Amino acid sequence: MVNPIHRTDIFHWKTSKTKTPGRVNNESKPCFLFSHSRVEKASEFAVAEVFSIKKPCAQSILSEWMNQKLRLELEMDDDEEEEEMEESKPNPIITLMEEKNSGVHSFIQDLMETGVITIEVCHKQVKENRMRRDAEREKLRKEKETLREVREEAWQLEKEKQQKKRQEARRQEELIQQEMIHIRREMEEKRSLEQLAHNMERGRLQKQRAIENSLIPKHHNSTQKKQNKDLQLKLKKLEAKVHLLDLQVRRHYSFILRVRMGKAEALCDWRRQLRAWQSWRALVWARTEEKEAERTEEELRQEHRRCQQAVESDRRRLLRHCLSDWRVWCQVEHHRKELLQQQEETRRKMAAQMKAAEEERLRAEEEEKQKEVERKKEEKMQQRKVGNSKQKRAEREHELSELAAQHYLRTLLLHQGVAPWKRLLDQSHVNTQVSATALQRRCFCSWLQFVDEAHADRETSANQLYHRILLQRVVCSWKRLKDLRFILEAHAEQFHRTQTQKVFMALLDHAREERIRTWDNEQRGEAHNSRRAVKKCFAGWRHLPVVLQEEKEREARREQLRRKVAEILPDFRY
Repeated sequence: MVNPIHRTDIFHWKTSKTKTPGRVNNESKPCFLFSHSRVEKASEFAVAEVFSIKKPCAQSILSEWMNQKLRLELEMDDDEEEEEMEESKPNPIITLMEEKNSGVHSFIQDLMETGVITIEVCHKQVKENRMRRDAEREKLRKEKETLREVREEAWQLEKEKQQKKRQEARRQEELIQQEMIHIRREMEEKRSLEQLAHNMERGRLQKQRAIENSLIPKHHNSTQKKQNKDLQLKLKKLEAKVHLLDLQVRRHYSFILRVRMGKAEALCDWRRQLRAWQSWRALVWARTEEKEAERTEEELRQEHRRCQQAVESDRRRLLRHCLSDWRVWCQVEHHRKELLQQQEETRRKMAAQMKAAEEERLRAEEEEKQKEVERKKEEKMQQRKVGNSKQKRAEREHELSELAAQHYLRTLLLHQGVAPWKRLLDQSHVNTQVSATALQRRCFCSWLQFVDEAHADRETSANQLYHRILLQRVVCSWKRLKDLRFILEAHAEQFHRTQTQKVFMALLDHAREERIRTWDNEQRGEAHNSRRAVKKCFAGWRHLPVVLQEEKEREARREQLRRKVAEILPDFRY
């Protein structure tokens, strides 16, 4: 594709007839300096934008290239100023220079067209790469959203399962508590019934003992022994009954304890399995997060590598472009130097030829002068006879003819050789400067535009990548925080449940121990009471003869007193 603003007539030589060479040079030189300063500023800005501070080699290469170009242009200006003072050259050399310049400019024009095509293709490739990256980024985002939705659904299902398990465990605990309350009530009812039966039996035995004590005959040891045996048998039966009741209570308590221990063991197994499941799930989540983080890091690393490769490719392409321009410029400068050398050589040859012609002419003039002197001497010798007047007139005519010949040669050389050659050189210099300025302006303007677009694209890509990295970091941190919060909540809930269970188990163990201690104390108290009663009974049985003897003695004394009173006092019944 050719640039529509391209002009094919700016590279052709034009001859100016209305302006003098000095005027053209004076008018074009400030314009060239101004455009050259603008081009230099634009190139410095482009170099500062494209090449970073960490690339001093590229900046040094470009600065050397610009300095060399400026130095060569200054040398060209000096050479052109020196050439204005030199003599003219023949027309074939000028035609050869025009042909070479036209070839160079056609080659530069082809390079410019090729450069435009390359830049457009590069723009197209950059757009295609950007669209491809956007499509890949969109696909990756959709995959992440799908994975996040699946993870959320799995988390919801797991949460529902955990909630159902907690409800089931709570319901089992409530059932266990209700069963324990029911068993405790039954045990309390049985204990109250046993206590009531024991109290009733004790009261009945006490009444029976009191009746037996009141009905014991005074002098019947056999009856007393029989009663003692019956009492011992009843005591043994009572002890056996109490022992049976104790065994029954212990059996019920051991059965309840086995039931509770089985339920506690099942609950402990379930909690152990739940803890193992939660640990396994946390491990799986951690591994999944690690894999996701590694995959994200790998994607970011690949994206960074692709960006670096793109930047490096862009830098290499730009360096290749600058290197190709530099090579073209070097070739142009080489051709120009060769042309200048040829011009200098031609100029030296022309100067040598002109010097040889001048020497030949001077030699011929010298010979002619010598001949003329000899002839004059001869004429003088001859005319010395004629007269002095004719001799003076002849000498004057000869001097005038020599002056006319010299004036004719000087005028011919000035108007036919030097002036047209100077005008042609000035015009060629002006055309060269105009074409070089236009070429530099077009090349550097397109290059500056491309550099600005590339810089803007890189800044946009860098900003997008930076925002994406920030968003990914925030999302990953938020996910880790959420997972950590869930894990901490689960640990806190588990710790609270464990501590609560420990407290309740400790309280239950303490209550059970206190109940067992109370039962043991009651049993020991009942045994002690029964032993005390038996001891008291046996002590009473042992002291019974003495008591009976004392009672007999009191009765005897009472009878004696009664008799004495009867003897002393009359009987008032009659």
